Amino acid sequence: MEVPTVVSAIVETELSSYEITGHVLEGDIHREFEVVDEAGDQYVLKVAGDTEEERARVKHEAVVVGSLQEFDFVPDLCGSGVVDSYPFLLFDRVEATEQWGTARWETTAARTLGETLARVHTDIEPRAEWRTSGDAHPLPESQPPAATFETLCELRTSDRRRLAELLPDVAAVLQETTAERGVVHGDVTIDNVRFSSDARECTLVDWETATVADAYFDVAIAELRTFQLFSSLLSVPEETILSELRAAYGVPSSAVRRIRAHKILQLCRMVPRVERLGPYASWQRRVDGSCLEQVERVLERTVRRCTFAEPLEGLGTRGSGDSEE
Repeated sequence: MEVPTVVSAIVETELSSYEITGHVLEGDIHREFEVVDEAGDQYVLKVAGDTEEERARVKHEAVVVGSLQEFDFVPDLCGSGVVDSYPFLLFDRVEATEQWGTARWETTAARTLGETLARVHTDIEPRAEWRTSGDAHPLPESQPPAATFETLCELRTSDRRRLAELLPDVAAVLQETTAERGVVHGDVTIDNVRFSSDARECTLVDWETATVADAYFDVAIAELRTFQLFSSLLSVPEETILSELRAAYGVPSSAVRRIRAHKILQLCRMVPRVERLGPYASWQRRVDGSCLEQVERVLERTVRRCTFAEPLEGLGTRGSGDSEE
């Protein structure tokens, strides 16, 4: 296994009692490796990428996770530091279980994730030490106008310019409805939620984008990128999963339009991204079929449910059927 020079230097100088045993992830922002200590216990070594932004994000995660160790939904941080300007983190390895196709597991997972997000948004108070570390990469979605502008810019460079017609209505919904301010994880995707075997517990990993923002953004991303994009794996109706998650979280009916608006904004950004770069790695590992078609299906259903616009021609449901969203 080929190991980058900086990773070897980190192990040799800071983690000499550990051994690299495998490669976990080569992401846009960081790299992850499996390591073991002398007793054979397993850990994950996370090392920042090469740009200043990537390094700032991993340094921010070190500050955030280090200040949240009392919470059982945060992974145990065993060490952190900087070698040759590359920040690194050492975590206890969190095993993940996925039992798609098992109705009890799926509904329990939805409830557990809803309960966990409610705890994130209500129990965590932003810490003073986050302020400096978080300034390097404020979450775009923390300010809906900024997110709308970024989405518009992406769509103008793609073949899906007509999707931009949705954005004024999305912006109006986000302006008319009330945000629920709180600490958000910022990236509650299927790869960042680690469920226990019975799905009654979960750990959220990758806190690089944690900030203070609209808590309903977290709910929207959790519904969309943990369940809806993977609806072909579910054995129970999608609307049942979303109902379980929202009930466990305590989502008021007045917030549903806001959650859907956040989803539309994200889906409009995902369409050109998937067209340009191909399917998400999380999709490729789990699903056979077209990621782009599934993004389009979910987008059209969500637009229809939001009631502010008719589905745009050219998206097409491709026989997806209707659902809660």
